[in-house]
Formats: sequence, structure tokens, C-alpha cells
Amino acid sequence: MRGDSSRLIAAMSSPSSNGTTYDDLPGTILESFLPGFGFIRRLLLTTLGFDVTFLVSGCLVLIGVFSGSKYLYRALSQFADNYLMSSVHIEPNSEIYTQVMSWISANVVTERSRNLTAKMNTTESELLTTVIPAQLLQQDNGQPFDFGLLRKQEPVMYAPHYGDHGFWHAGRYFRLHREKRDVSIISWNSSGGNETVETMAIKTFGFSPRPIQELLNTCKRQDEDRSRTLTSVLRPHRRGDMWTHSSSRPSRPLDTVYLEAEQKARLLQDATEFLHPLSRRFYACRGIPYRRGYLLYGEPGTGKTTISMTLAGYFGLSLCVLSLVESSMTDERLGALFAQLPRHCIVLLEDIDAAGLEAREEVAKQAKALKDKEDQTQPAQEPAPMPAVRKSNRRGRNADGSTSDQTGITLSGLLNALDGVASQEGRILIMTTNDPEALDKALVRPGRIDMQVYFGHLSKVNGRAMFLRMYQDDEAIAAKLRSHEAFVKNATKAFSSGTLQVNGVKENTDEKQQHKIELLAEQFADMLPETTFTPAEVQGYLLTRRKSPEKAIAEFEAWRDVMMKAKERGTNIIATEAVENATT
Repeated sequence: MRGDSSRLIAAMSSPSSNGTTYDDLPGTILESFLPGFGFIRRLLLTTLGFDVTFLVSGCLVLIGVFSGSKYLYRALSQFADNYLMSSVHIEPNSEIYTQVMSWISANVVTERSRNLTAKMNTTESELLTTVIPAQLLQQDNGQPFDFGLLRKQEPVMYAPHYGDHGFWHAGRYFRLHREKRDVSIISWNSSGGNETVETMAIKTFGFSPRPIQELLNTCKRQDEDRSRTLTSVLRPHRRGDMWTHSSSRPSRPLDTVYLEAEQKARLLQDATEFLHPLSRRFYACRGIPYRRGYLLYGEPGTGKTTISMTLAGYFGLSLCVLSLVESSMTDERLGALFAQLPRHCIVLLEDIDAAGLEAREEVAKQAKALKDKEDQTQPAQEPAPMPAVRKSNRRGRNADGSTSDQTGITLSGLLNALDGVASQEGRILIMTTNDPEALDKALVRPGRIDMQVYFGHLSKVNGRAMFLRMYQDDEAIAAKLRSHEAFVKNATKAFSSGTLQVNGVKENTDEKQQHKIELLAEQFADMLPETTFTPAEVQGYLLTRRKSPEKAIAEFEAWRDVMMKAKERGTNIIATEAVENATT
């Protein structure tokens, strides 16, 4: 046995037929993969006495092991994704997407992930309440506030970047996957193109998506606690028929809408009955479309748009704002947007009389009449030329393929979108107008418009309520806005009693000062002429004197006389000098 081992060692040390020993075998193999390696090896061996063969061989082995492990990890990960994990994909334009990103950014990923995205999008109200010290905000010495300092102290917000992010929650492992890619889409106002869209998916081990659903419910509950006093505003996506989150606005209390108490109570009661969970079954059993429409009309500045935001915050609904004068809006896109509305929401169409629906219908009739006339006057063998007024097709282009100047929707398209077979049910439609008589009768017929509410000038009762709220203690108002439940309770109580005063909130002002403000409010209401000024006009006057209720009382009569003379003349521009001279 020992003799056989000796002969094997001697054979490995002896040169082969081509002069290469077995000790040179690794170098020979490396030479075949790395040309020139033999020369470098001999050079280093001669000068440094160091053979790099085994070092290079070890590095190549490590590279191979790393590449193989990486391939094996991808294979195992793909196998786990396909057969061992359940997943939930989230639409990027949905509300739950924002809720998930907010929760993960605040609770999990930013603490463990090494791949983050930094951004600064803190709202102005959050900056004033969380960044700037309270004592700085309380200082009001008439000096300009340095908003540059405010932005310097704005905190940096972090969110998970694109890729995979693993985290643990409730004893279970989850994986967040974010990916951005370019997709081809068809636009409503062009021939199409590419747009970058994002996909998000949450995965976990198991054959049931229930753990992911519980995680999404956790994200939703936290967002509801954070944005309980906020109203979500949705607008159409710049392309396609999707609704996207535009902003979140603070919910406005009902007593900030200075509408007559009877009108406000009637509108609130009708909306409450419609949105009750049992109402859908009532409508379905009787074959009535489950939709509601309100027409708010009156002069500008009377609160028509404001009450739309107020009702959305009162009922916890999203406000979908739609502009009919948008150049890319067509009949087909409008119908698709109404079909994609949230299940319960408020749709706001502002200044419906200014949308030019009748004008577009008249242009279409004139174009058709012109074409018919030319067809009759020209010989049959000659093709009739294109009419001077071109009609737009569904993508805002002419029949000859050129871009059309006549874009927008038609009256028939709007009517089909409001109560078509594909229109979403459960929504409340609010249309505002300054000139209701300019609207087509078909647009305001019963079934499309179920209630018409007039917004008039400011009464003495509402003027007193506006004065009280303008000079009320800020802490009392803030305490009312902190809790949505208290807001609903107090607003309902105010309507049931037929008053518009702020009730149910303990004020921090001194009783003597509060009594003084109430006396000034009575004096202000006595000087205010009945149904002469809009709420916006009176509110603008009080805002310029918001630090001194006494000054507002002292200068009101002079301001009132100047404004009434301007109204009699019918002028829109009021000289500032005339107002200042009258109030001095």
C-alpha cells in the first residue's frame, strides 16, 4: 500500500509528455480561460517568489459560489412567490395605496430598510403645529413672519424606495414589492403614448391572504385616526378615466356655512336620509336609481361651493371635483368618469351655467345645417367640402385626423353621464350656478335634480353668527375640530334647535370678554342691512380687522355706505381710497 502511494506522488511530480507537471495543472487551466495568465504568473514567481495560481483559483471559486447562490436564491424566491406565498396587489391611484405607504413609512420600513426615498411634503398646517415652537406662533408684534425659517426646520420624510422590503408585523414576515415601469396607454386627448405607472404588492407566507387583509385594515384604521378631520378631494387623472387623490382639506364645520337655518336643515335632513344604509334597499325594491342631485344657485360668494366641502366632511365622504370646461373632457370620458366614481361620494360640478353646453350644441347644429346646405347646392358628383365649424370626435380630433379646436362635452353627453345605465349609484351630485334660468330644462328636471337650494345674501342672524365666530377664541374652535364625533354631535344639535351658534364647547376666554363680544355681535347685526351683502363680502371686511372687534364696529357703517353706493352704480372695482376715507 505504501509503495502504491509513493509511485502516485512520483507520477504527479514527474513531467508529462509535453513538459508540464501536475503542479502546473491549475495554471494551465487558468491560462485557457485567462490568456496571458502564465506570463504574469511566471513574472510574479520570479520577482516576488509568490505563486498567484491558488489565489486566483480561490477568487474564481468564490465568484462561482456567489453567482450560484444568487441564482439559487432567485429560483427559491420565485418558487416561494408562486407556491408558498399569498399576495395582494394595490392600485397606485387608490386611497388604500396612500394609507399603506403612510403606515409602512412611519412604523416599519424606515427603521429596517437600507433603500429609502427622501421627500419634503409637510403641509403648512402641520409645520405650524409641529415644527414651529408655540411661543413663536403666539408672538404677533406686526413684524413679517420668516417662512424661510419655517422651511429650514421642515423635517425630511422617508418612504421605501422601489424594490423589495421585508418586515415583521404581529409575528409574521411580510414583503413589500414596489416597481415602476412604462406602459402604453390610450389618452383621451391624444393618440396615446407611454406613461410611468407603479405597481405595489404585499406578500406573506401561507395559502390565505387573510394576514395581509388584517395588515391593510391596520393601515386603514391608523389613517382614519390621523385624517378624521380631513376631507379627501379627488380629481380626474390627467389621462384615462381614473380618479386620483388631489389633496386633503380640513373638514369645515356646518356653522361656517351662513345659509338660512331652515334651508340648511332641509338639505342636511335630505342627505342624511339618502345616505342611510337602508335607503339603498328602499330604492332598489321600488326600481328607483339610487342617486341624488342638488342644484345650488345664487350670487357668487354666498357659500355654494363651501357647503359641498362641508357636507363631504360631515358625512365622511370624498369630494370628487369635476371641471366641464377642461379641454380634454369629452362625452365618452365624462361617462367613464361617472362610471368609476367611488361607491359613496359627493360630485361637485361648479358653475354649470358657464360650461357652454348650449353654445356647443348650437355650434353642432350650425355645422350640420351648413353641411346639409352645401350638400344640396353642390353637384352630386363633387364631394362636399368640410364645414367651417369642425366637430370633434371622442379623442378631440377631426374626422380628417387633424386636431380640433372644438373640444369639450355636449349637453346630451352630460345628461347620459348623469343618469345613464353605467352611471355609479350611491353618489350625491351638487351643481352650482349663478344663473339657474340659463340652464336647460332637461338638466334640472326631477330625477336629475331632486332639490333646489337658494343661497342668498347674509341675514342679520347669520351676520351675528359670523361676527361671533370671527372673534371667538382659537382654542375653542380648535378643540371642536379635534374630534369628528364631537363635531357631528354639535352640528346635529345646532340644527335640531334651529340655531347656528357654536354650542357644546367650553371656551377658554374670560367670561367678561366673551360677554363683550356678544354685545358687539348684537350691535354688528343691528347695523348690517338685511339681505344686501354676501357672506364673502362681510367676511372679507371682518378679516381685515380680525384683531380688533371694536375697530370692526367703528368702521362698519362707513364701509357699508361705500359698498351700497357701489352696488347701486353696478361697479365691480371699488376705490381703496374711498373706503379708507370713509372709515377714517
